[in-house]
Amino acid sequence: MSANQLLRVMELKQLAKKLGFSRIKPENKQHVVLETPMEKPAWNLLVATFTRKAQNALCVFSW
Repeated sequence: MSANQLLRVMELKQLAKKLGFSRIKPENKQHVVLETPMEKPAWNLLVATFTRKAQNALCVFSW
């Protein structure tokens, strides 16, 4: 992982913690896993505020 990528991940971690994500980790070279204790209705409200492009970039694995 390059220094630039590491800085971007650290910025994401700081922002994500403020938003309530409990675990943030890089996966492979292009993906980041964000874990949250949110219930599904809260997650749906949050995702509804994202742009269509951002919604399409999300992968949700399980509830």
